[in-house]
Amino acid sequence: VVWAVGTTESGLVWTWRWDPVGGAPDERLWGIPDATDLSGRSIVVQPDGRPVLGGEHLVSGTTDFDLWCARLVADGTTSDPTFGSFGLVVHGFDVAPPGFDDDYLLDLALDSEGRIVLLAETEIGAGTFDSASDLGFVRFDSAGDLDPGFGTGGARTLDFLPGTGRD
Repeated sequence: VVWAVGTTESGLVWTWRWDPVGGAPDERLWGIPDATDLSGRSIVVQPDGRPVLGGEHLVSGTTDFDLWCARLVADGTTSDPTFGSFGLVVHGFDVAPPGFDDDYLLDLALDSEGRIVLLAETEIGAGTFDSASDLGFVRFDSAGDLDPGFGTGGARTLDFLPGTGRD
């Protein structure tokens, strides 16, 4: 089965699924309640066939982008109710003042134990991502809960460059 994820011009996430053994391509549109400027960036498929996708979104009433991660049922027709809240989890690093606290998904992966790891660029202070950002990692267990055994409460940031430079 081949999967793809992306973003429409109207700010919805689309998924595309094609089973080359007798299946017709299937495209679906997805939204997140109370979110605008939704972006779909990455998708991986768990060994049991359930796709996990992620990106970032602007939370309504704020100026900051946070990460989101969703899991669908194996055929991609609906979200997986056993993951997070109705198939969705969100996370914001919230390490910078409001207005300078954006998080952007770079990629997501599954670790050897089936946990979901998000890699992000997280803004750490006033300026732009070109001048003030770190790498951020978030790990969720298979139920969509933050993994308390990873970093601080399931998340951590890494600063490879001294000061407030871009990592």
